[in-house]
Amino acid sequence: MEYRIETSQLFGCPRVTGSEVSSPYIYGEDGSLAPGSDRTRRVESYLRKRNLPASVAQRMRIVLCWMKGHLTATSKRKLGAAPSTVSRWKQRYEKDGVLGLATIHPGQPPQKLTPQLRAKVLERTRQAPPDGSTHWSLRKMAAVMKVNKNLIARIWKEADLKPHRLERYMASNDPQFEEKAAAIIGLYLNPPQNAAVFCVDEKSAIQALDRLDRRLPLSPGRAEKHGFEYYRHGTLSLYAALNPQTGEVIGQTAARHTSQEFVDFLDEVVSNQPAGQEIHVILDNFATHKTDLVKRFLQRHPNVRLHFTPTYSSWLNQVESWFSKLQPDVIDRGIFTSIADLKSKIIVPDLFFAEFANVLWKAQRRGRCDARLADSAIRELISIGFPAFPSVSLIEAAIQIARAYQPHGLWLHLRGLGRGNKK
Repeated sequence: MEYRIETSQLFGCPRVTGSEVSSPYIYGEDGSLAPGSDRTRRVESYLRKRNLPASVAQRMRIVLCWMKGHLTATSKRKLGAAPSTVSRWKQRYEKDGVLGLATIHPGQPPQKLTPQLRAKVLERTRQAPPDGSTHWSLRKMAAVMKVNKNLIARIWKEADLKPHRLERYMASNDPQFEEKAAAIIGLYLNPPQNAAVFCVDEKSAIQALDRLDRRLPLSPGRAEKHGFEYYRHGTLSLYAALNPQTGEVIGQTAARHTSQEFVDFLDEVVSNQPAGQEIHVILDNFATHKTDLVKRFLQRHPNVRLHFTPTYSSWLNQVESWFSKLQPDVIDRGIFTSIADLKSKIIVPDLFFAEFANVLWKAQRRGRCDARLADSAIRELISIGFPAFPSVSLIEAAIQIARAYQPHGLWLHLRGLGRGNKK
């Protein structure tokens, strides 16, 4: 039997070190390598490596069967290799040796961010995507511009563009928008001397929802969980008047949401102010705010003046900020067993913390808040029926309350809503 000899370099092959040198291929007349050749033993040694990639090992098994002359139809089925696969890796091995069995990804040339490319991407971002969707994504833009998505992300970040975000707005159609807005902002920034300013609104139809399944408390690695099903005990409306200068909030609950309840609440607000004091009330354009009952109330109280926000501009009313704090902190995750339970959970905690917060605010305004003041404030709260803090000192309790209740930096002070209120 005659043999022919060919050489091939092994340098650069995966799992092959630079100390290894090339050795000759030794082929027989049937095209197989001579038994016991160095090349066959070397491939077998590669297959014994534990860290050899599975894809490379499969190719080496194909080549090894071919070198030993065992590449039959049965062995091809066992290896799971199609004839085209066998032919490809035989040619790669004959051309490049073991190096040809490795998968080499040349990659893409680095892409540079040029001013021209940035301008093209920004201009294309303002246009609609070609696939009919409403907004762009990183991969959509990268496919259209034929660049890497990380480059698109960099351009959008530099330009502060967020195509996935959507914000909604409501434009006011009030022809007197500027005049009304200027008057309300003026009351906030420069209120009349010796006058009281209140932002008044109502939060209607607050649902008293009781969960049918028990609450699963917060635990490490798991958020607090509420059952999906609930029982609805009814609804309650909350009227609130916020003094933007002091943070004082006067609140009152009502079973119904009519003009009569609104007028009753205005009477409550007026009764908490000195007699004859000028009062400015900022409110929205709800129908119950413009009835004959309200007109008669204004005739009885000439010192009260109503300022209506422009249409679709309730954001000018600062009491909305207080409602936005009340909703997530008390209502959204609250479990209420009755209407009375809902009322107590909305009112009593606010009253307890706010009464003391008002005292601390006065001390802060004078530039001091010492232990003597905190001690006297806590004792005053305990004297009117609020719970004590037996496990901590009075000054520690004062610090806890001050830190716990400062929504949006406003000190809240509710009047006439204690446990003894009969309304």
